[in-house]
Amino acid sequence: MEEVVEGYNFRVIARGGVFKPSFDGFNLIVPRRLLELDAVYGLLGDSIAGILLAPVVKASPRLSRLVDAYRSRVVAEESRWLKGVLGPIARVSIVRPEVYPLLRMRKLLDLYCDIYVEALENLGLEALSYARRTSVWGATGSPVRVQLRLWGGRGCDLSEAPLLENPWALVRIPEGTLSLDGLGYEELASPYVGDGVECSRVSLIHSIILCRGPRGVVAVKDYTASSLKWIPAFLASAPTSRFQRDPRSRAATELMYSRILRRAVRTPRMLSLNVSGGRVVAVKEYIAGRPVLDIRDPRAWREAGRALARVHNLGYVLGDANPSNFMISRDGVAIVDLEQARRATPRRIAWDIVTVIAYSHLMGVAVSLPEEMLKGYLEEASIPRDVLLRELLRPELLTPYIIMPIKVPEAIKAVTSTISPQPSTS
Repeated sequence: MEEVVEGYNFRVIARGGVFKPSFDGFNLIVPRRLLELDAVYGLLGDSIAGILLAPVVKASPRLSRLVDAYRSRVVAEESRWLKGVLGPIARVSIVRPEVYPLLRMRKLLDLYCDIYVEALENLGLEALSYARRTSVWGATGSPVRVQLRLWGGRGCDLSEAPLLENPWALVRIPEGTLSLDGLGYEELASPYVGDGVECSRVSLIHSIILCRGPRGVVAVKDYTASSLKWIPAFLASAPTSRFQRDPRSRAATELMYSRILRRAVRTPRMLSLNVSGGRVVAVKEYIAGRPVLDIRDPRAWREAGRALARVHNLGYVLGDANPSNFMISRDGVAIVDLEQARRATPRRIAWDIVTVIAYSHLMGVAVSLPEEMLKGYLEEASIPRDVLLRELLRPELLTPYIIMPIKVPEAIKAVTSTISPQPSTS
């Protein structure tokens, strides 16, 4: 007795017994048990069951259940694979379920390219509509990467099925695109600034690369290249804030908080994110201006302090309130680095302020300027002054001064003289 699956552009004929499967480009004749083992367990690396990713018109009840079981396994396995590649970025990404069968199809193109391409060309995403009805948690086991060439593969033309060539079009971040192909800085920047891109690093200690083209400028941020700089910062912040070092975690944090904090202060949009081979690179909106660290006008520092207060009032902290991350532009203050942002606590709020003062001391900035920033902060901050002062004077917040202990008295004086209530002159 034989059972049949009628596809949109194929037919599977499952028979009892043991024999070599055959495929003529339309008809797949296969032993029933072999089809079941490949569909449920990936025994042959999906080399037989993979045809069932194409649209099915009708099937016998038994094979219909087998089709559903196979598709559930594929969606679950590819979902886990994608989550493993993206890590924390997966939590802030927008993924259309149709991407999961597409990812598996790409691994089976040598076998079923014509069938996949024809279905996608004529039916579009409707050819994969079953993925929207399949639970990504419904299967067990891990993906099998083996492919058996039971029939000769032919050249695969994907020009009529661009989704097979670039399934990442179905995965994006809230304000831009996401890709997993290894690309250079110029290639990542060119869709936004045009061809003929020239990229240059801002400085050796910064992770930002400015890329210029005929249509403008974007900021490319390589989270992987800057990972080493966070090791001393992680150790210094250990008693208080715990800096994140993992590139994917930092990119996910920046992606999320750049949108959340925009209610309080201007932040750059993340236009695209590329994750490939352990490398994480973002293309961000370029905000023209000068870092407050390079400005000696007290009014700019006071304005930056007010922006920091608005962030804290919203219930969040920057985690890395380096004054060079406050950009003074024609439109006011923008905060351009949010990879250490998180929810606020009094201790974390104090850490932000300590970071401002410590960075300023480290870079040789006159202490009067961070004092101005603190004054601007106090004009808008909702945290009570006595609570803030108590947190700022905790010994563990002095860890950044391990490398410059001579500056500790100056830092304490700047904090106490600015925050402590002024005595009445009456």
